[in-house]
Amino acid sequence: MRFPTRPTRALPALALAAGLEATLLLSGCLAPPRRAPAPPARPSPVPAAARERGGSLAGPIGVPTATPPASRLTESALGEGEPTPAEPAPTRSAELPSLVSRINSSTPPNVAAALRLIEEGRALLAEQAYDGALDRFERAVTIDPSNAYGYFFLAKLHYDKHDYDQVIAFADKAIVLSTRGDAGLAARAYSLQGAVYEEVGRYADARAAYRKALSADAQNLAAQVGITRLGGDSAAP
Repeated sequence: MRFPTRPTRALPALALAAGLEATLLLSGCLAPPRRAPAPPARPSPVPAAARERGGSLAGPIGVPTATPPASRLTESALGEGEPTPAEPAPTRSAELPSLVSRINSSTPPNVAAALRLIEEGRALLAEQAYDGALDRFERAVTIDPSNAYGYFFLAKLHYDKHDYDQVIAFADKAIVLSTRGDAGLAARAYSLQGAVYEEVGRYADARAAYRKALSADAQNLAAQVGITRLGGDSAAP
Protein backbone atom coordinates (compact mmCIF):
# COMPACT_ATOMS: atom_id res chain seq x y z
CA MET A 1 0.00 0.00 0.00
CA ARG A 2 1.57 3.36 -1.24
CA PHE A 3 1.00 6.56 0.64
CA PRO A 4 0.86 9.96 -1.15
CA THR A 5 4.21 11.75 -1.37
CA ARG A 6 4.48 14.86 0.79
CA PRO A 7 6.52 17.79 -0.36
CA THR A 8 9.77 18.21 1.45
CA ARG A 9 10.59 21.36 3.31
CA ALA A 10 14.10 21.55 1.75
CA LEU A 11 12.72 22.66 -1.62
CA PRO A 12 11.85 26.21 -0.57
CA ALA A 13 15.37 26.65 0.83
CA LEU A 14 16.96 25.32 -2.33
CA ALA A 15 14.83 27.61 -4.47
CA LEU A 16 15.74 30.57 -2.28
CA ALA A 17 19.44 29.75 -2.62
CA ALA A 18 19.16 29.35 -6.37
CA GLY A 19 17.33 32.64 -6.66
CA LEU A 20 19.95 34.42 -4.59
CA GLU A 21 22.73 32.97 -6.72
CA ALA A 22 20.98 34.08 -9.90
CA THR A 23 20.47 37.53 -8.50
CA LEU A 24 24.19 37.81 -7.67
CA LEU A 25 25.15 36.56 -11.09
CA LEU A 26 22.76 39.01 -12.74
CA SER A 27 24.02 41.94 -10.71
CA GLY A 28 27.61 41.00 -11.60
CA CYS A 29 26.80 40.96 -15.30
CA LEU A 30 25.13 44.38 -15.26
CA ALA A 31 27.84 46.11 -13.26
CA PRO A 32 30.04 48.34 -15.49
CA PRO A 33 33.50 46.88 -15.93
CA ARG A 34 36.29 48.66 -14.17
CA ARG A 35 38.99 49.93 -16.57
CA ALA A 36 42.48 51.08 -15.78
CA PRO A 37 42.90 54.85 -16.13
CA ALA A 38 44.47 55.91 -19.43
CA PRO A 39 47.94 57.47 -19.19
CA PRO A 40 48.02 61.25 -19.75
CA ALA A 41 48.53 62.28 -23.36
CA ARG A 42 52.04 63.47 -24.17
CA PRO A 43 52.35 66.35 -26.61
CA SER A 44 53.90 65.34 -29.87
CA PRO A 45 57.27 66.95 -30.55
CA VAL A 46 57.34 69.94 -32.91
CA PRO A 47 58.86 68.95 -36.22
CA ALA A 48 62.26 70.53 -36.80
CA ALA A 49 61.14 72.03 -40.11
CA ALA A 50 58.23 73.79 -38.44
CA ARG A 51 60.50 75.16 -35.70
CA GLU A 52 62.90 76.55 -38.27
CA ARG A 53 60.10 78.31 -40.13
CA GLY A 54 58.71 79.73 -36.95
CA GLY A 55 55.30 78.35 -37.82
CA SER A 56 52.48 77.09 -35.66
CA LEU A 57 51.23 73.53 -35.51
CA ALA A 58 47.62 74.61 -35.28
CA GLY A 59 47.15 73.32 -38.83
CA PRO A 60 48.47 70.08 -40.33
CA ILE A 61 51.74 68.91 -38.90
CA GLY A 62 54.67 70.50 -40.58
CA VAL A 63 52.59 73.19 -42.32
CA PRO A 64 52.88 76.56 -40.55
CA THR A 65 49.71 78.60 -40.31
CA ALA A 66 51.64 81.85 -40.01
CA THR A 67 53.16 83.16 -43.22
CA PRO A 68 56.90 83.57 -42.78
CA PRO A 69 58.23 87.05 -43.51
CA ALA A 70 59.47 87.61 -47.03
CA SER A 71 63.18 87.23 -47.38
CA ARG A 72 65.11 90.46 -47.93
CA LEU A 73 68.64 91.06 -49.08
CA THR A 74 70.45 92.11 -45.96
CA GLU A 75 73.39 94.42 -45.64
CA SER A 76 75.57 91.47 -44.73
CA ALA A 77 74.69 89.83 -48.03
CA LEU A 78 75.79 92.93 -49.85
CA GLY A 79 78.96 93.14 -47.86
CA GLU A 80 78.37 95.49 -44.94
CA GLY A 81 80.78 98.36 -44.90
CA GLU A 82 81.65 98.07 -48.58
CA PRO A 83 80.71 101.11 -50.69
CA THR A 84 78.17 100.58 -53.44
CA PRO A 85 79.59 101.45 -56.85
CA ALA A 86 78.16 104.77 -57.95
CA GLU A 87 77.64 106.01 -61.46
CA PRO A 88 80.10 108.70 -62.45
CA ALA A 89 78.66 112.16 -62.05
CA PRO A 90 78.34 114.16 -65.26
CA THR A 91 81.20 116.57 -65.74
CA ARG A 92 80.21 120.19 -65.96
CA SER A 93 81.79 123.59 -65.61
CA ALA A 94 81.69 125.31 -62.26
CA GLU A 95 78.52 127.25 -61.59
CA LEU A 96 78.53 130.94 -62.14
CA PRO A 97 78.81 132.98 -58.94
CA SER A 98 75.83 134.96 -57.82
CA LEU A 99 75.13 137.80 -60.23
CA VAL A 100 73.98 139.98 -57.35
CA SER A 101 77.65 140.27 -56.34
CA ARG A 102 78.20 142.27 -59.56
CA ILE A 103 75.91 145.02 -58.34
CA ASN A 104 77.65 148.07 -56.85
CA SER A 105 77.01 151.76 -56.45
CA SER A 106 77.81 152.47 -60.11
CA THR A 107 75.48 149.79 -61.53
CA PRO A 108 72.57 151.33 -63.48
CA PRO A 109 69.19 150.66 -61.85
CA ASN A 110 67.82 148.69 -64.81
CA VAL A 111 70.94 146.48 -64.92
CA ALA A 112 70.75 145.85 -61.15
CA ALA A 113 67.06 144.96 -61.41
CA ALA A 114 67.77 142.59 -64.30
CA LEU A 115 70.57 140.84 -62.42
CA ARG A 116 68.31 140.31 -59.41
CA LEU A 117 65.57 138.88 -61.63
CA ILE A 118 68.06 136.50 -63.24
CA GLU A 119 69.17 135.25 -59.83
CA GLU A 120 65.56 134.60 -58.88
CA GLY A 121 65.12 132.74 -62.16
CA ARG A 122 68.24 130.65 -61.53
CA ALA A 123 66.84 129.48 -58.20
CA LEU A 124 63.52 128.57 -59.82
CA LEU A 125 65.29 126.78 -62.66
CA ALA A 126 67.21 124.65 -60.16
CA GLU A 127 63.83 123.58 -58.73
CA GLN A 128 62.50 122.87 -62.25
CA ALA A 129 59.90 125.60 -61.80
CA TYR A 130 60.16 126.46 -65.48
CA ASP A 131 57.24 128.85 -65.76
CA GLY A 132 58.48 131.04 -62.93
CA ALA A 133 62.06 130.94 -64.22
CA LEU A 134 60.94 131.87 -67.75
CA ASP A 135 59.01 134.83 -66.38
CA ARG A 136 62.07 136.15 -64.52
CA PHE A 137 64.46 135.74 -67.44
CA GLU A 138 62.11 137.40 -69.94
CA ARG A 139 61.51 140.32 -67.62
CA ALA A 140 65.26 140.67 -67.14
CA VAL A 141 66.05 140.97 -70.86
CA THR A 142 63.12 143.34 -71.29
CA ILE A 143 64.50 145.65 -68.59
CA ASP A 144 68.09 145.27 -69.87
CA PRO A 145 68.16 144.05 -73.51
CA SER A 146 71.97 143.99 -73.49
CA ASN A 147 72.19 141.53 -70.57
CA ALA A 148 74.02 138.46 -71.91
CA TYR A 149 73.28 136.49 -68.73
CA GLY A 150 69.57 136.73 -69.30
CA TYR A 151 69.87 135.18 -72.76
CA PHE A 152 72.30 132.53 -71.56
CA PHE A 153 69.92 131.35 -68.86
CA LEU A 154 67.02 131.42 -71.30
CA ALA A 155 69.13 129.02 -73.40
CA LYS A 156 69.75 126.80 -70.37
CA LEU A 157 66.06 126.70 -69.52
CA HIS A 158 65.13 125.60 -73.04
CA TYR A 159 67.93 123.03 -72.97
CA ASP A 160 66.38 121.46 -69.88
CA LYS A 161 63.03 121.39 -71.69
CA HIS A 162 64.61 119.95 -74.88
CA ASP A 163 63.56 122.95 -76.99
CA TYR A 164 66.79 122.79 -78.96
CA ASP A 165 66.01 125.42 -81.60
CA GLN A 166 65.42 127.94 -78.82
CA VAL A 167 68.70 126.91 -77.17
CA ILE A 168 70.73 127.70 -80.30
CA ALA A 169 68.99 131.05 -80.82
CA PHE A 170 69.33 132.32 -77.24
CA ALA A 171 72.90 131.01 -76.96
CA ASP A 172 73.80 132.93 -80.12
CA LYS A 173 72.40 136.11 -78.57
CA ALA A 174 74.36 135.50 -75.37
CA ILE A 175 77.57 134.94 -77.37
CA VAL A 176 77.18 138.19 -79.29
CA LEU A 177 76.58 140.22 -76.13
CA SER A 178 79.18 138.48 -73.96
CA THR A 179 82.10 138.97 -76.36
CA ARG A 180 82.19 142.59 -75.22
CA GLY A 181 83.74 141.68 -71.90
CA ASP A 182 82.91 138.18 -70.65
CA ALA A 183 84.72 135.51 -72.67
CA GLY A 184 83.91 132.93 -69.99
CA LEU A 185 80.18 133.36 -70.57
CA ALA A 186 80.69 133.06 -74.34
CA ALA A 187 82.50 129.75 -73.75
CA ARG A 188 79.58 128.49 -71.70
CA ALA A 189 77.13 129.40 -74.44
CA TYR A 190 79.26 127.65 -77.09
CA SER A 191 79.46 124.56 -74.87
CA LEU A 192 75.69 124.56 -74.51
CA GLN A 193 75.35 124.64 -78.29
CA GLY A 194 77.87 121.82 -78.57
CA ALA A 195 75.81 119.71 -76.17
CA VAL A 196 72.68 120.30 -78.29
CA TYR A 197 74.43 119.34 -81.52
CA GLU A 198 75.86 116.24 -79.87
CA GLU A 199 72.46 115.11 -78.61
CA VAL A 200 70.85 115.40 -82.05
CA GLY A 201 73.73 113.61 -83.75
CA ARG A 202 75.35 116.58 -85.50
CA TYR A 203 78.81 115.65 -84.31
CA ALA A 204 80.78 117.86 -86.70
CA ASP A 205 78.83 120.91 -85.50
CA ALA A 206 79.30 119.77 -81.90
CA ARG A 207 83.08 119.58 -82.34
CA ALA A 208 83.10 123.04 -83.91
CA ALA A 209 81.08 124.49 -81.03
CA TYR A 210 83.36 122.89 -78.43
CA ARG A 211 86.43 124.25 -80.23
CA LYS A 212 84.93 127.75 -80.21
CA ALA A 213 84.27 127.39 -76.49
CA LEU A 214 87.90 126.45 -75.89
CA SER A 215 89.06 129.38 -78.03
CA ALA A 216 87.07 131.71 -75.78
CA ASP A 217 88.12 129.99 -72.56
CA ALA A 218 90.70 127.18 -72.63
CA GLN A 219 89.67 126.19 -69.07
CA ASN A 220 86.06 125.43 -69.96
CA LEU A 221 85.70 121.91 -68.60
CA ALA A 222 82.47 121.05 -70.44
CA ALA A 223 84.11 121.80 -73.78
CA GLN A 224 87.26 119.87 -72.86
CA VAL A 225 85.27 116.77 -71.99
CA GLY A 226 82.95 117.16 -74.98
CA ILE A 227 85.69 117.46 -77.59
CA THR A 228 87.56 114.51 -76.07
CA ARG A 229 84.39 112.40 -76.00
CA LEU A 230 83.92 113.08 -79.71
CA GLY A 231 87.49 112.07 -80.53
CA GLY A 232 88.98 115.53 -80.80
CA ASP A 233 91.95 117.09 -79.08
CA SER A 234 90.98 119.31 -76.19
CA ALA A 235 94.48 120.83 -75.99
CA ALA A 236 94.44 122.18 -79.55
CA PRO A 237 91.12 123.66 -80.69
